[in-house]
Amino acid sequence: MQGLWAIYRKELADHLSSYRFVILFALIAMVSFITSYMAGISLRENLEGVAKPKFVFLMLFNTPGALFSMVQFVAFFGPLIGLVLGFDAINRERADGTLIKLVSQPIY
Repeated sequence: MQGLWAIYRKELADHLSSYRFVILFALIAMVSFITSYMAGISLRENLEGVAKPKFVFLMLFNTPGALFSMVQFVAFFGPLIGLVLGFDAINRERADGTLIKLVSQPIY
């Protein structure tokens, strides 16, 4: 289990120091802020005629209109982001010359 922990720390450090990870994180943060802002605007427009709404949180999910959902964003781009980060990790190991050693050595 100690060897697996060392690989986990190395891969996490590699991803957190990568420019691709920072760009992807900024993109996801920007889209989530924009989605929250658009949902707030849509909810405010739908609540104008209502005197005192009881279930405001429920209205976020059943209000009419074409909102770009964060769930749809993650469902579409989540696997794509995983493939990009996986390809980046394999390509980096190959460029550093450590891919053969990584594949040939068992983890204890």
